[in-house]
Amino acid sequence: MSQDVLRGLNRGGALADAALETAAADLTRLRVELHPTLPLIPRILALRRNMTAYDAAYVALASVFGCPLITHDRRLARAASGHCAVEVPVLPE
Repeated sequence: MSQDVLRGLNRGGALADAALETAAADLTRLRVELHPTLPLIPRILALRRNMTAYDAAYVALASVFGCPLITHDRRLARAASGHCAVEVPVLPE
C-alpha cells in the first residue's frame, strides 16, 4: 500500500523523483504492523456512504487504535474527520 501512495504522489507531481527514491528507502526501515480487517467489517460498512471500503478500513483502524489517520488525500480527510483524528502533512518540495 505504501508504495501505491508514493507512486501516486510522484505521478501527481507532489513528490519529485529524487524525493521518491529517498522516501522508498525510508519505508524499508519502518516497522509495519499488519491488522486483519475482518473484525472491522461493521465499522467499514457504517462508513460506506462517505468513502470506499478500502479507505474506510484505514479510518476504522485509526478509530479503534485512537490514533490519527495521516493522509495526503484531502477528500478522504474531510470524510474521515468526523470519525477519527486526521492529519494532512505538508510535503517538502
